[in-house]
Amino acid sequence: MDNATVNHLNIPSLGITTDNGQTLNVYFEPMNATLADCENCPVYAIYRAKDKNDSIFNHLSIPGEIGDNIPGLDNINQKDYLGEINFTANGEWEYDGEKLSAAEQQQVAEHIQAQL
Repeated sequence: MDNATVNHLNIPSLGITTDNGQTLNVYFEPMNATLADCENCPVYAIYRAKDKNDSIFNHLSIPGEIGDNIPGLDNINQKDYLGEINFTANGEWEYDGEKLSAAEQQQVAEHIQAQL
């Protein structure tokens, strides 16, 4: 199975409810990374979106392909990078970042898991 299939390029953007009740739109970039103990466990970079229909495809401005472990957009637009979320084979997830609260992380994880 190729990396694009494993990482599901079609994960839609999401509007999450922040801890202060505002809506934060986010989108996801599948990363070409694997967890040490899981060959096909997806890893996604999370970015602040401009609107609810924003996606990784609207922001590609670097050579290479989606999934290249360059890391992609965070080098270009650091302020919109919100961290990464990693999924294990047994359905558990881990957030690597500092900008999303536990409740916000949970919304992101549930959204992606529903798409897998």
